[in-house]
Amino acid sequence: YQAAQAALAKGDPGQAKRELKRSLRDEPLHAESHYLLALLLAREEELDEAAVGFQQTLTLAPNHAGARYNMGKALLRRGEPVAAARELEDALALRPDHLPSYNNLAKAYFLSGLPDLAAATYQEVLRRDPANPTARKSLAVLTQAADSESS
Repeated sequence: YQAAQAALAKGDPGQAKRELKRSLRDEPLHAESHYLLALLLAREEELDEAAVGFQQTLTLAPNHAGARYNMGKALLRRGEPVAAARELEDALALRPDHLPSYNNLAKAYFLSGLPDLAAATYQEVLRRDPANPTARKSLAVLTQAADSESS
């Protein structure tokens, strides 16, 4: 695991992945190795493998907020907004101050056909961070779409 972190510090994600796989052969119950490998896989758009890694992390460390959040993001990118929303809700239960979780949750709600819940979630982001550009832009789009439908 430490060799993988050193490889990342040098800017070599390929070496980091090899080191993490080696680490997991020796220590298959090391949650942080699963998590870091899953992050690298997600970065490379290997979303199915990343989801497996995040799930393994969560099996070993159910309260791992980062794994919950990143699992939600991976599911969202895989086109599974309902499952993504569940993970992101759980991530927020663990880290209620994590604004990216709110923004991704709002997107998941919208893609699940729940635009009112999406808007309320973006409004919560803006309550916590009035200048949040993602929430501002997304809420404006939602509001404009709702206004168009009611006209």
